[in-house]
Amino acid sequence: MINIKQSIMSVGFGNKTLQQINCNGVTIINGRVIGNNSDYKEFDETKQLKVADMKRITINSELAEVKLTGNCDSGEIIADFHGNACIDGKANLSITSDGGQVKVDLTHSGTSMVGELFLDVGVPQSVFESITVNSKNNNIYVYETISANNIIINGKNGDIDVRGTFKKLTIDSKNGNIDVSTKAVSDIEFDVITKNGNVDISFSNIVKSTISADTKNGNVKNNPDMYGKYTASGSVTSKNGNVRIS
Repeated sequence: MINIKQSIMSVGFGNKTLQQINCNGVTIINGRVIGNNSDYKEFDETKQLKVADMKRITINSELAEVKLTGNCDSGEIIADFHGNACIDGKANLSITSDGGQVKVDLTHSGTSMVGELFLDVGVPQSVFESITVNSKNNNIYVYETISANNIIINGKNGDIDVRGTFKKLTIDSKNGNIDVSTKAVSDIEFDVITKNGNVDISFSNIVKSTISADTKNGNVKNNPDMYGKYTASGSVTSKNGNVRIS
């Protein structure tokens, strides 16, 4: 394990306060990396929990890229936090349950990070009532082994990639591209919006689509192939970016 030496200094500049962090030779000012000649700290922590009747899952990540897969034994959820980074403050990983509700929380007591950190979450291959993923500044991946009636994703800065199956998909992103590819096993509904980023939606086993697509600054292509047995509805919107539904 590598020890991190860090110092934090606030400097006044006009009417602004700049937070400068020196971490083993890495200088970060208000989250921006200025210099990098450091050894990072290695993070490697795994937690797991047995839950008898897992119905709803919520994942909150303040630090790491999230990858969600359905590869665990029945009734078990595993969270693996790993990577190399230089951070101010502390990172804390926890899994809690309350009835059928399970929460995975990766919190950060500081404000800045430089490096690459990952949160891999494994759940049983089951159809859940809902899965919610919230991330501040990292990518989110939901793999094809995931299935839920409702998948809800909230991202501030980072790309979102969904390959699982669902009845309704809700995505709210501020900055980042959205890529969704699914094979419908029921009628499906989309409520997808990003402020800055391209949106690419593709699906199969759909016989009719009434999805509306809109962008203020970009191109729209809404011409999916129609074959199968289910319907697709809802809306897909980007404020600044292209929208494609195929």
